[in-house]
Amino acid sequence: DKRVGEAISKTIDRDAIVARIMGGVAVAAGELLPPVLFGANKDMKAPKPDLDGAKKLLAEAGYPNGFSLVLATPNDRYVNDAMIAQAVAQMLTRAGLKVSLDAMTQSQFFPRRNKRDFGIWLAGWGSDTGEMASPLKALIATPNRDKGMGPSNAGGYSNPKVDALLEQALATVDDGKRAALLAEASRTA
Repeated sequence: DKRVGEAISKTIDRDAIVARIMGGVAVAAGELLPPVLFGANKDMKAPKPDLDGAKKLLAEAGYPNGFSLVLATPNDRYVNDAMIAQAVAQMLTRAGLKVSLDAMTQSQFFPRRNKRDFGIWLAGWGSDTGEMASPLKALIATPNRDKGMGPSNAGGYSNPKVDALLEQALATVDDGKRAALLAEASRTA
């Protein structure tokens, strides 16, 4: 239920994570890449926490008393990964969710994530190309082995409009047009 995902997002205080766990040496993300990279939306801001809004969405989705979930995370891959996941788990409990944290080495985490063993997890992505096509193609595109799309889309996200925008962008040579198509695909996702 889309409302559950939105509710989860509304519980996360990204600015608190940046300030308290990352020591101010990070930027709260509004989308998959920072706004300075090619194809990113310059105006995309990280959502602010809204606990009342999160609780309302959970109730509308049929979970007025929350539900239980396991948040999986590597504990040796990203800077402060397990601490960030622990903070997120605590934030989710404020909305009535019952969260267990499953932290493990990256050698255990990634094979299990790729097999879709987890419902929710912490992970990161670096864009080798420096543009939005990289995370969109790997993480967001509908998995399609023949087209090389979605190889790391362990969540199974699928949106035909995003796929069409991405494929159009990948076939566009004009930088301005390609950047606009990638930004639209990211906004849509």
